Amino acid sequence: AFAVAEPQRVVIDGAHLDFEGVVESPATRQTLVSNFRFGVLNPGLGRLLFDCPTPVKVTAISGRLIEGNSEVTITIEPAGRANVARLAPITWGDATDDVQPTNPSLARANALPLLMIDPGHGGVDPGAVTEQSVLEKDVVLAVARRLKGILEARGKVRVAMTRQGDETVALDKRTALAQAAKADLFVSLHADTYGGDTAVAVRGGSVYVLGAKATNAVAQSLADKENTADQRAGIVGVASSGDVAVEGILADLTVRETQILSQSFQDTLVRQLRRSILLAREPARAAAFRVLKQAETPAVLVELGYMSNTQDIALLQSGEWQSAVATRIADAVEAYFARPRGFALQR
Repeated sequence: AFAVAEPQRVVIDGAHLDFEGVVESPATRQTLVSNFRFGVLNPGLGRLLFDCPTPVKVTAISGRLIEGNSEVTITIEPAGRANVARLAPITWGDATDDVQPTNPSLARANALPLLMIDPGHGGVDPGAVTEQSVLEKDVVLAVARRLKGILEARGKVRVAMTRQGDETVALDKRTALAQAAKADLFVSLHADTYGGDTAVAVRGGSVYVLGAKATNAVAQSLADKENTADQRAGIVGVASSGDVAVEGILADLTVRETQILSQSFQDTLVRQLRRSILLAREPARAAAFRVLKQAETPAVLVELGYMSNTQDIALLQSGEWQSAVATRIADAVEAYFARPRGFALQR
């Protein structure tokens, strides 16, 4: 929930918001709120918008469950104009208007959606390496090729890859490739290691979205390692968006929408993967991965397993297991793109 100026309004975004049967209550008309609207903005993203006659600021947000229903409380207070966040405006309209999605990558209704698959590491950057010389870059490329083959055979999604073979690709180039191709979804594949006394016990898959604060110590460790992959591979480049604080990126209105779409796909992917492979405890995670810092393309990073665990290593090398994982990712991708697009604003 956040305030936006010019005109004054409060925006509340959330994944999986369902407005079926929702009607306006006269009790919602208060001094600080003159009107409100709600509807589905993009696949997996619901939005409520409150018009405010005077400048306001959001001071608190809390939630609770009441007999199986979710209750969310947003506290707003009067604010001077200087205190209101000045974010990029959104074009709104009635349900009968031909309103285009705010995310340009979702506006190409006449073309098949494009998935950008990003096999992590490659070339001089092997990624994680086991004592048996199993390389992370080879494992994730094998899964990526299987995923590409499955989706192309089904014909519902176009597919591109940040690397086709054993090439070195800088982190910022991976995000640039997705932007240049106007990808509708970005999936980065990894299979890292975890150090420490509990390393051998840490196993299972997990799915990450961009987050200013890591979900746990494992997430922070992996993000720190992946974000310095270029330096470890000897890649020297100029400062880029990868050096921008995540807090600043997530404050942008367009990125807020993209981020919730990422979370929506994350939920779908976790549900699909759970049907075929072992997942880590609380597999839906967040961390400040540089490769996920994308403004217009929903993006997730998939840790297929941990190469510091002997059981995971055996699975990661199995062709049968790789096909099962690729199939579940393909199912999740198609389910994500099958959802209704666009924004039908309700009054």
